[in-house]
Order: sequence, then C-alpha cells, then structure tokens
Amino acid sequence: MDIEIHYYVNFLVALQAGFNRRYSYKIAFSSQYVDDNIRKYKILNIANNSYYHSLITQSFNPLLEYDDLCTMYICFHFMPGTYSEVKYNAKKRIDKIQHRFNTIAGGENAKFTLRYALNSKNAYHIGIASHMFLDTWAHQNFTGTFDEFNCTSFVHDRFSIESLIKKIGHMDMLSAPDLVGKIWNDHRLIHSLIDNNQRFLKAINTLLNEYCLFLQHKNGIKLKIKNSINRTKISNKKFLKYIKNIWHIKDYSTRVIEYKRFCNDIFNLQLPSYNKDLWLNNAVKKVVNTHLNPCYIWNTRNYKKTNWYKFQEAAIAHSNMVCNLLGYKEK
Repeated sequence: MDIEIHYYVNFLVALQAGFNRRYSYKIAFSSQYVDDNIRKYKILNIANNSYYHSLITQSFNPLLEYDDLCTMYICFHFMPGTYSEVKYNAKKRIDKIQHRFNTIAGGENAKFTLRYALNSKNAYHIGIASHMFLDTWAHQNFTGTFDEFNCTSFVHDRFSIESLIKKIGHMDMLSAPDLVGKIWNDHRLIHSLIDNNQRFLKAINTLLNEYCLFLQHKNGIKLKIKNSINRTKISNKKFLKYIKNIWHIKDYSTRVIEYKRFCNDIFNLQLPSYNKDLWLNNAVKKVVNTHLNPCYIWNTRNYKKTNWYKFQEAAIAHSNMVCNLLGYKEK
C-alpha cells in the first residue's frame, strides 16, 4: 500500500477506533514513514563524541546486502504466515508451491506483532506494526526474499537483471498491489483477478477491529479521546462505507481532499498534510566539518524526545521482535 492508506486512511481509522488526535497523528505518520525512512544516518553527539546509527525500514536498492534487505522487507513489509497458514495458502496457487516466508493477509504472526505493539502503548511502534499489518493484504502471496516464487510472469533468463528484479517482492507487478482502485491479475493463482479495493477494505476493517479491542481493554483506556462532545459518532460499518465511497473517486488528489473533509465533518479535526522530512529536520541537521565533509549532528540536546529518534528506536524494537518471533537473523 502507499501513502493514501498508510497515512490518510490510517489516521482516520485510529480516530474512529477512539485514539486521541495526538496518538492518531503519530500512528499514521509512523505508518507512512516506514516507506520514507530509506537512508541510514550516522549522527554525531557532540556532547560525548559518540555516534547514533539509524535503521532503514525501506529501500529500493537491490545492491544492499542480501540478508539486510530480506530482514528489512520481511520485518516491515512482507510478514510471513505460520507453517499451517503457508501450507493452506499454497492451495490457491496453480503450482501448489509453498514458501516458508509467504505473506499471509492478516496472518497469526501479523496479528501477534500488531497486538504486541499496541500493548507497548508506543504510538511509533503501533504505527510501524500497523504498516506491516496492512501490507499483509497488499503483499499477500509474495515474499520479502529474492525468489522465483514471486514471479507472476515467465522468467526467460534466470540470471538477467530483469529476472533478478522480478524476484524481489512484488516487483514483477510493480506498484499494482499497492494502489487504491487498481484491478490486476496474479497469474500464479487459480483465481487470478485481484480487486485491491476489496482487499484494502478487509485490511482497514481488521485493523479498526484490532484498535477497538485494544482501546476497550484497561491497558488502552488512557489513550482514548477524553472529550468526544464535538465529534459525530458513527458506527464502524458506516465509517467503512464512507471510505469505500471515497475510493470510487478515480483521482488521487480529489480523494485526499475527501479524506480531509471527512475528518473535519466527523471528527471536527484537521487532517494535516504529510511532510516526509518534518521529523528528520526537527531532530537532525547537516553540517560541514573542517575536512569539508558533510556530517550529521543532533538538532537539539533533547534529541531523545524528538519524534524521529523515537521512531528509530521503535523500528529497532519492532525489527528485533519480529526476528525473534520468526527465528530469523536479528539485526
């Protein structure tokens, strides 16, 4: 999925579930920032001459270390199902092939990881896990590894650059699995016609239910909206119908306007536009040292309180947790 679901829709889903505005914003921003956090930073702490190393959560560079790339894709974008889920899901394929890292829509591992993040009460961790959880619907039947299992079309030359790219995630279908309103064919499957809107509606419905279940529990009560006098209460069913109707609009920019109008009309709140550099620029600045080499330093002494630092720490925690869960190589 892309920014439309990960930021705009996730923000609305969090509000509908009952998260307050501050948490909803951090959840939605973190969810989208998973796709925009594509560069590793080595940041100098002038106070003690130590360095902080950030973690990337997305990359479009196939030349990165194979293990690093696969760990990142699996942890943040292609959560595998359990053995029984993967085995059952193979029946949907024409070739009946199983893959231990096959992504399962809303699978048990994805649910466990999301609930783990929710119980942390850390908005950044919740947003990161929400990104992963939503992506299991868009990326189902693909893996976060380099494998012919991912190829939806015939590979003529297994060692060509083209074939290598096709083997990465859903690259053989480019952005088709991630877009609202897209209808496409996955020729690996018995039922090959894919309607993204149907998949995405199931995804946000399930995410909404998970949020609601958490907020109904005593652990989540403090994160709820304290005063809802000014909001228009609508059922989750009606909420999903509103979102579905917005998806009937073909133009992306017009849909964004409708999300903002919906947010204002129902929640009496402004839905802020997304700026991918906002958190980074508030936490880190680029300077030129005496050797005329650019380097990065913290923008504030209280850098541990910045959104960008908290996101990085949550990303590390999420990655380590998923690696432990799957018995994969921990970074």
